[in-house]
Amino acid sequence: MARRAPANPLLADLALYDGKSVAVLEQIAASHAHNPRYLDLVFDAAATVPPSADHTIRSGAIWLLRHAHRQGAAFPPAHVKQLVALIPLLSHWEQSLNLLQILDAVPIPANNRRAVLAFAEAAASNANTLVRAWAISVLLKVGHTIDAERVRIDRIADEVLRTDKASVRARIRRARDEIRRASGPPPLP
Repeated sequence: MARRAPANPLLADLALYDGKSVAVLEQIAASHAHNPRYLDLVFDAAATVPPSADHTIRSGAIWLLRHAHRQGAAFPPAHVKQLVALIPLLSHWEQSLNLLQILDAVPIPANNRRAVLAFAEAAASNANTLVRAWAISVLLKVGHTIDAERVRIDRIADEVLRTDKASVRARIRRARDEIRRASGPPPLP
């Protein structure tokens, strides 16, 4: 008889998340983070929730991923590939925002850059200001790693600088500063 995989213990806890209380998510993180398979369980929870389910479980799982990253968890290329696999499953602006915030902070492997670029470009027109701001930031950072996209992405960012809210413009300036710092000092004349 085939053995069934054990149930993901995070799913029951994530079902308690109401979509509002970050304290619940912090408590889930604290009670499960000791598990050496923690990130695997969170990725599994984010990816296996049926599309017909309430968005809060996936939203909570993606928040847990962002929280783990902010707490110092490494996101190697295999995890970035899993992040990219979540893109077509996103159904709520909070999911997009948290995923964009992670993608903004991790190195994107070359084989995932086009998918991330397409996601960020689509999210750059989201009605939510925070989603737009982080989408443009990801768009700039990833677009600058693809020579053929730099000019086009800079034009998009320049247009947003002229037309969008101050918070979005500030995020663009911050992203451009981060890109400049990462590329090193300009050559001496």
